[in-house]
Amino acid sequence: MDKFNRFCEKYETALWQAVAALWFYVEFFCNKGVESLFGDGVFWTVFAIVEVIAITVKSKKKNK
Repeated sequence: MDKFNRFCEKYETALWQAVAALWFYVEFFCNKGVESLFGDGVFWTVFAIVEVIAITVKSKKKNK
């Protein structure tokens, strides 16, 4: 469980961004009337991916 907690602490921001993206996708597919929700979901997905990459690169530089 300790390993999972460390993972959550390290990637907390990216996880919350992924949750936000998932929420936007669910809202988009449930309420087709609001077209901007899909774009918001894409934005938060890309933002979460960039955050994971930044954390990974920072972690690799720190370990060298």
